[in-house]
Amino acid sequence: MKRSQHSQSGLSMTGFLFFLILAGFVAWIVMKIFPMYREYFAIKEAFKGIATTEGTLHDTAGIQKSLEKRFDIGYVDLNMAKLAHYENQTNSIVIDYERESELAGPFSLKGTFHIEQPLSPKE
Repeated sequence: MKRSQHSQSGLSMTGFLFFLILAGFVAWIVMKIFPMYREYFAIKEAFKGIATTEGTLHDTAGIQKSLEKRFDIGYVDLNMAKLAHYENQTNSIVIDYERESELAGPFSLKGTFHIEQPLSPKE
């Protein structure tokens, strides 16, 4: 009985190494970016918490004090609360900030963030 000749198919060692290097590079970039976005979402959650709290203060000092408490719980840099401010025109809390994450040598990733959370109307 003769066996028919079939070409092998599958992933070669070179292809596997290429895929492994590519997956490693993507994982490395994600590990560098993740802390910036974790902080962003923690700040956003703190803003939402303040907005839903009854009797929210409508002044920058009161908001910053409340944010410091929430940031301490959410492992956010407490100095970030000083960047937040209350805007009368839009009746909202606003923060604009930048974060930079080193990659390698002279290369880095820079994230620019803007969060605006409307507050409940003044009573």
